[in-house]
Amino acid sequence: MKNLPIILTILLLIAGSVFAQTDQNADPDSLIEIAIQGVAIVDTSHNHSRFFLDENNDGSADYKLNFGPYWYYPDSSGAVRPADGDEITIFGGMHVSDDSMNVVVVYEINGEFWRDPFEPFWNNFTRHKRFGRQLQGGARGFAFGWMKDTLRTTTVSGTALVDTTLRMNQFYLDENGDGYPDYFLNFGPYWYVPQSGAIRPIEGDEISVTGGLISRDSLDAIVVYEFNGVVWRDSASFGRHIRGKWFRKNMTGKDSVHNPFDPNDHFTVNQNWHPGGAGDDSLFGQMMEVYPQNIPNSSGQNAFCGFEVGLFDDKGVNRMWQNNRAGGNMHFNSSVKYQLHYSDSQLNVHKVDEEKIEVKFWDSGTNDWQKVDEVTIDTDDNTVSFESNSVSSLIILSGDNVTSTEDEYLINLPAAFTMEQNYPNPFNPETRITFSLPSNSLVKLIIYNILGEKVAVLINKNLNAGYHSYNFNASGLTSGVYLYELIAGSSRIVKKMSLAK
Repeated sequence: MKNLPIILTILLLIAGSVFAQTDQNADPDSLIEIAIQGVAIVDTSHNHSRFFLDENNDGSADYKLNFGPYWYYPDSSGAVRPADGDEITIFGGMHVSDDSMNVVVVYEINGEFWRDPFEPFWNNFTRHKRFGRQLQGGARGFAFGWMKDTLRTTTVSGTALVDTTLRMNQFYLDENGDGYPDYFLNFGPYWYVPQSGAIRPIEGDEISVTGGLISRDSLDAIVVYEFNGVVWRDSASFGRHIRGKWFRKNMTGKDSVHNPFDPNDHFTVNQNWHPGGAGDDSLFGQMMEVYPQNIPNSSGQNAFCGFEVGLFDDKGVNRMWQNNRAGGNMHFNSSVKYQLHYSDSQLNVHKVDEEKIEVKFWDSGTNDWQKVDEVTIDTDDNTVSFESNSVSSLIILSGDNVTSTEDEYLINLPAAFTMEQNYPNPFNPETRITFSLPSNSLVKLIIYNILGEKVAVLINKNLNAGYHSYNFNASGLTSGVYLYELIAGSSRIVKKMSLAK
């Protein structure tokens, strides 16, 4: 049967992804924070309920509410989805649509936490969440020191569930086939690409995962080491303390601390670092990379990378906290060498000009960002290096936006073959599909209907390596779910989109 492969893909997607709330994939950078009040309208005519809000009490929906997949519940509050007719207050991120109802991705409901659009979930290696929420006065910090649960290696199999509500897709595994997640899968941040060339699963894939198990109060998590028998990351790279290190007062030589998901991010402490006098003889150093929006006071800095440095005493107290949150500084007698790594995808997502990258650190004395003047930028290796006697809790990479680009090529070459979720989604009648090619390829971009029938061919030609973006106009099609398939050489990605007229 000619269309059997695409039909099987469609069936897999439909079987596991009838998400009432995940068809509004949204870029959190583009969402407008909004607080709204009104009456909840719940449509139960679908497999899973759809939620709306009637703001002016006229019986008609004014907003669609995106609570995430039907199985999503917050892990740090008792909030629940509303019932039909409930009076509710919603705080969230609004996606503005010119042709259909505005969608609000829910962050809080009735003052209770629902979800954090910028949570750096890949840093969660502990049983408990030891950090504050971005939505509740700013994150306190994500470094957790050496006090962690041991990662016990385990292998599990089941069906992939993918929460596509926000840019940073989150992955889960349904082990028993009941349609609900049994494990959270930690594949690392969206910019992490394994050297093996393995790619993250799509909704409905049958997968096998080997990784480090973290027992949690909510859903157990697995840090992925192998995915379908292919290496995702080397478990040995975590080291004894998830890449953290102890610095002793009388240490000889030097020692380095690395970001757990990127060994090219590190800071190195030299001997004679201890300032002498009163103070801790030993400190445990840790370095975490977070999404820029997790960095307090980073608004308006055009940051595209964010880093947090933690220095803990022997009692487990982070000495880099200031006023119960990250942002402190500490002076060392000897210089500390930093190397920070950024990816092409981070540059592309934030549209930053690589030639104008700046390093800034938060100065707790002036309560302001300070630019590091003597910086070495290696655009081949995508690294930024500098030295300082001051250790700051918060560091960002920022830069001016690219001022002129061609529509099909942004900044520099990508490291992997990827395709983003179309945006907006749902759409009417136009949407945009963006993808990346690590090398020159014969590319096909094809649209299928729910029956697996080809309805449009957007691309069928050779394209150069780089980032490409194409518009799809569906004015001649009826409302419904469609599949778009990207083929480049032997690689293939399929995603679904929703046309809502």
